[in-house]
Amino acid sequence: MSALVEFVDLVVRFRERGGARELTAVDGVTLALERGGALALVGESGSGKTTLARALLGLVPITGGSIRFGGRELGALTAAERRAVSRRIGVVFQDPFASLDPRMSVAELLAEPLAIHGISDVREQRARSFALLEAVGLSTHDIVRHPHEFSGGQRQRIAIARALALEPELLVLDEPTSALDVSVQAQILNLLASLRERLGLAYLFITHDLGLVHQMCDSIAVLYFGRLVETNRVASFFREPLHPYARALLALARREADARERIVAAEAPSPFALPTGCSFHPRCPRRAEGGGRCEGERPPLLELALPSRASVACHLRAPTAVSDAGNPR
Repeated sequence: MSALVEFVDLVVRFRERGGARELTAVDGVTLALERGGALALVGESGSGKTTLARALLGLVPITGGSIRFGGRELGALTAAERRAVSRRIGVVFQDPFASLDPRMSVAELLAEPLAIHGISDVREQRARSFALLEAVGLSTHDIVRHPHEFSGGQRQRIAIARALALEPELLVLDEPTSALDVSVQAQILNLLASLRERLGLAYLFITHDLGLVHQMCDSIAVLYFGRLVETNRVASFFREPLHPYARALLALARREADARERIVAAEAPSPFALPTGCSFHPRCPRRAEGGGRCEGERPPLLELALPSRASVACHLRAPTAVSDAGNPR
C-alpha cells in the first residue's frame, strides 16, 4: 500500500513563556502511515505523540522537515487546498463530553462540519446525519437530543459520527477510550474496527494503552522525548520489542514481576535539557554494553534487515541494521 501520511525529518519546537528556553517537542521524526493502515504512537506523557498529530492537523506550526498527505506537502498548499485536505482527516478526542458543545443538539453537531464545508442543503444534512447515527449504532430518534442526555459511550459514538461527517480517509484518535468504562471501551473499539473494515479508513492512534494497540493496530511507533526510538509491526513488537525503552513499556503493561527493573531508578530528564547521546541512556539498564557510545553519540534510526519492516535507534542493535531510516538532528 502507498503512504497516506508521511512525516519527513519533522521538527516542532516551542519557546517557553518569556522566551528564556526552547523545547523540542518533536525531534527529526520520519514516519509513514499507509492507506487503510492503523498506526499507534506510544510513549510516556511528553514524548511528542500529541504534538505530532497536532502538526498534521495544522494546529501547531512546524519548525523543520515536512508533512505530506496523499503525496502532497502540506506546507506548500494554498489556504483553499489546505481546507480541502482537512475534509479528508477526522478527529476523535479523549473526552467525548468536553469535545461536544453541550448547547447543541445532535442534529446541530453533525450538521456543523457539513455547513462549514459548503454542504448547506438542510435535507442533505439531515439525510447524512441519519446515516451517520445508524453507522455508529445510535437511533435516528437521538438526533433531537443533547450530549448531557447520553452515556459516555454514546457520546463517543456521536463524536465518531461527527468525525465521519465529511467522509474522511483518516481518523486521528487521541486516547479515544481512556475516559470510558472498561466494558464500554470494548464496544467502542469493536465499532472502530467495523468502521475501518467497511469504509477503508486509516487510523492514527495516540495512546498509552498497549492493549488497544494489540487489538486495533498494524504498526507501532515508540517515541521518547520527541525522538523516534522504534517502529515495528504490532505482532513483532509484542513478540520482541527492539529498543530497551520499548521493552520496558511492554513489561510494565504486562505487569511483569521485574518490570520496574527494565528502567534504571533514575529521574526522567528535563525536556529542556536532554542528555547527550541517546536520551534514554541514564535510565537504560544496558547502557554499559554500549562502551560509551550511548552517552556520547546519538544513535540514528536504522532499518533492520528484511522481512522485519522494523527500525530502531539503539547502538546495541546497529550491527544488524541495513540502512538509515531517518536523519537525526
